Amino acid sequence: MKNWVLSLILSAGSTSAFCQITVPTVRVVDEALGLPAAVRYYDEFWAPLPSGPAGAHCYDRFTRVDSAGLDWKARRYVVATGQLILEQYFTGPVPGGELAGHSREWYETGQLREDLTYHKSRVIGVLRTYFPDGKPRRTEFASPAKGTSMCLDSAGHPLVKCPPTTPSLK
Repeated sequence: MKNWVLSLILSAGSTSAFCQITVPTVRVVDEALGLPAAVRYYDEFWAPLPSGPAGAHCYDRFTRVDSAGLDWKARRYVVATGQLILEQYFTGPVPGGELAGHSREWYETGQLREDLTYHKSRVIGVLRTYFPDGKPRRTEFASPAKGTSMCLDSAGHPLVKCPPTTPSLK
């Protein structure tokens, strides 16, 4: 009897995980004004599409995260796999206002690519980037008050010059 009840609970939980709530598709983020959530589609180069999913490579799901309707969470997923590849938070009447809070980006393999925090669309604290194999690429300490930063190599030694933030696609 206990096994039957447990399997029923587990199957109900797993079924609900696959249920998807339909939200409106927007062509531009301004169309999300007044909505609790919205979806926007992009092609393989992350260029916005007028609709989806024909030709869509990934999509953003914008969700309000406060009762005043000013804070948003944006999560970008790959259409084909459902893999999460970007998570950011915004403050403003529509998503895409000021970046605020923790931001993470992943490679399509699921490996973390970038990890940082924003305040008023400026990087604060530590910016970390990673190679596709998971090894640290860049560690930069940003000081918004002074406008200076320092980069470290994978061994923790200071670098004379910070490398570019985006890994080369060569």
